[in-house]
Amino acid sequence: MNTGQFNAENTQPLKPAIPDLQHGVLGRVAKNSVVVLAAKSIEIFSSLIIMMMLALMLQPARYGDYALIQAIILSFQPLINLEINTILIREMAAQRSRERILLGGGMLLKAMLVIAFVVSAIILERFVEFDPIMRVAFYLAVLAEVFQQIMWVYSAVFMARERMEFEPLLSLVFKVTALSGIGIVALVVPENLMGTNGFVLVFAIMAFSQFLRALIGMIIVSGFLKHYRIQWSLSVAKELISQSWIMGIATFCTGLSLRIDIYFLRYFRSSEEIALFHIPHMFTLQIQILAISVVTALFPVFSRWSYSNHDAGRFKTAQEMSIRLMSISGLG
Repeated sequence: MNTGQFNAENTQPLKPAIPDLQHGVLGRVAKNSVVVLAAKSIEIFSSLIIMMMLALMLQPARYGDYALIQAIILSFQPLINLEINTILIREMAAQRSRERILLGGGMLLKAMLVIAFVVSAIILERFVEFDPIMRVAFYLAVLAEVFQQIMWVYSAVFMARERMEFEPLLSLVFKVTALSGIGIVALVVPENLMGTNGFVLVFAIMAFSQFLRALIGMIIVSGFLKHYRIQWSLSVAKELISQSWIMGIATFCTGLSLRIDIYFLRYFRSSEEIALFHIPHMFTLQIQILAISVVTALFPVFSRWSYSNHDAGRFKTAQEMSIRLMSISGLG
């Protein structure tokens, strides 16, 4: 009798698994979604403010040149990134014990991709007819992208640990620095020099802002990984590239479809035409913010549960609930 009572009591806790999932994990996912949404909102609204400031400062011709340089850099971005940070978040969330060596392998692969990016940018610049001002601005944009790519690798550590609060912090640092710098340029640089000195200074400020963002991100990660030294792992780099190359190509094709119109406008029309197209186009791209926030918050949770057979039931339940949530938000 005692044994039966003991077994019955031990089987009781297995029943409330779904309520625990709903109140515990989904509560954390909801909180992280709000945090990521805040980060994306900071990114979007400050980007729109920067865009409007630059449109007024640079006038249509130079603003079109600014949009062209950004479009060129953004076309390279998926091939430099290859969604490595996404793979790292998944693997780090599922296998915390491999966190350090995964970061080292990710940095090694990223270093190789960044070198290829810089060489490709130099070759491309030789074929594109840039005036001297645009040439300097282009290389500053390349530098800014290098810093951003480094930051994305390091941010995988706190994203995998579901510490999403650092994302809005880094966004805030980047955007406040960029907005402040551009505001100073608008006040200090004379209007007749805005298309030359002011244009270059805008890209220099963006590069510095990305550097500061990457530096603070590395400091945050060093707080998680005490006494960390990068473990350059070629085997992990090979593992990452085998998983990520197809995602990078797919993202490149998707991104190219959103920017090829700018290249055609530059070839057939003028920089002024690019400026008139770019501003409303950027506004329409921001409607993805809610879906991106939810997916970003759910990704490390799904990664952790999918790795463990013990959590297979929780994974399926959370997947179904997230699909319903995304469907409702999409219809709304």
